[in-house]
Amino acid sequence: MPTGLANSSGGKQRGPSQWAGGVGNGTEGGTPYISFNHIPEGVYNAKGYEWAPEIRADVDRVIDKLLTTYRSKVVEKLGTIKRRTWSVSTGSATTSRTINVKSALPNVYNRLTANNFGILSGVSAVANVHVYGNQDSDRTTSSVRFSYNASSGILTINPAGPIVYQGGLALWMSNVTIACWYIE
Repeated sequence: MPTGLANSSGGKQRGPSQWAGGVGNGTEGGTPYISFNHIPEGVYNAKGYEWAPEIRADVDRVIDKLLTTYRSKVVEKLGTIKRRTWSVSTGSATTSRTINVKSALPNVYNRLTANNFGILSGVSAVANVHVYGNQDSDRTTSSVRFSYNASSGILTINPAGPIVYQGGLALWMSNVTIACWYIE
């Protein structure tokens, strides 16, 4: 039956999933809990899906509720979130640079993924280009790519280059700050 139609018992068919309108918390019998509330009333069914029925909640709301209500329990279970940064002056925008994360974070390097890394600041590639033979101009781009190999612990930073403009090209990148967030 399509979502929203009444069934023979009078309840609306809601299908295999619906979104919670809110995230709450409480304690029952001494056990704290998180609740997904403000859900539409009705009949939920699996419709052949092994994961159904389910109630979905916005991940930001869940994390906010966990951190505001149960911060000490989250830290106790997960550990403390830490950050390590590296400043990289890459020089030529066509040359990759590497960081040995294994030597800097020997206890956690093999649990990291590319999602643990981000560019904090200073991403710049500047081209001093001689255009049409008679004027210089600066061009800026903010494209830097990086990849991480968890088995070797090597982070590779790949500049944007080469950028092709009409005229000569002198391209470099400087002061890129890479961060790694991790739990110890």
